[in-house]
Amino acid sequence: MNAHKRAYFSVVVYTIIWGAGFPLMKQALDFVDPMSLLALRFSVGAATLFLISLPKYKMLSWDLVKKGGILGILLYGTMILQTFGMNETSASNAAFISSVYVVLVPIYVSIRSKMKVRRNNQYALVFTMLGLFCVSGMIGWTSAGPALYVSAFNRGDFLMLLSSFGFVAYILMSNTYARDSDPSLLTMLNMLTVAVLADIVLFGLNVGQPIKMDVWHGRMLVTLVVIGVFGAAICYWGMIRAQRSIGPVALVLILSVQPAFSMLFATLIPNKFGMVEIPSVMEIIGCVFILSAVLISEFGGLYNTRSFQLRGEWAHKRWKWARKITLWREVRKSLKK
Repeated sequence: MNAHKRAYFSVVVYTIIWGAGFPLMKQALDFVDPMSLLALRFSVGAATLFLISLPKYKMLSWDLVKKGGILGILLYGTMILQTFGMNETSASNAAFISSVYVVLVPIYVSIRSKMKVRRNNQYALVFTMLGLFCVSGMIGWTSAGPALYVSAFNRGDFLMLLSSFGFVAYILMSNTYARDSDPSLLTMLNMLTVAVLADIVLFGLNVGQPIKMDVWHGRMLVTLVVIGVFGAAICYWGMIRAQRSIGPVALVLILSVQPAFSMLFATLIPNKFGMVEIPSVMEIIGCVFILSAVLISEFGGLYNTRSFQLRGEWAHKRWKWARKITLWREVRKSLKK
């Protein structure tokens, strides 16, 4: 398995872990304040990466600290905007608007590189947006047929849109920094910055409620391991490392599968009342669209690549025959003379 395939497969695994973390985080928010959970999650992530990157501390530099700080500020700002935005808008609008980065990243890459997005990625983006419409609940089914549910654009929607732009900046900046930086140290500094900012807001500015001792039970500890050790430390570290082998467009298309995995784990992991979520038909259709988009993005270019190879081979054969005919004509002219 080459580096590209390993990176692609690893991002799929990280997306599955993030998908499993969403229903667990939703259940944890029944016991813990969002600001406290954010601070705890990234503190655990920073501590985990501190242990992983301990042998590499000689590679630390002020330039690396600056890069990790920039990524941490972007990530923390994105999550704060999401937290406040979700409280002021509908769940469907929040889910859809926060996923707009799937389209924004390819557009930015196309403009910056002055190259068109590949045809198969264009199709994949269309399938992704259709899937996100269905999964977010913005497309439903009534007795009269399909219906579009869109509420008026409010301040919560605007905050969610800003968070989407923030995540675009985070992906693009991490893609740039990953080329010449150690991924584990860079991600550790990223996590540490988020944890410090979250602690300052929680304890220094008194925004949110500190965690009480009575919430520490087995389920909470499992949630903390999944979203802190794996969801924060391992997944963000792996995502930055994977960007050395795959571009940002392929990355966001894989990450767009996260709602599908979140929905799957929500049907498997019961809440505190012992109940699970049952997806609707439109949500299942949306998941099929999103999964199809990833397959089109990864394998849709194989036909184009092979067709280009065949065209190149035919062009080379035509050139060889044309050269033979030209040489033969020159020989005939010389014989006539």
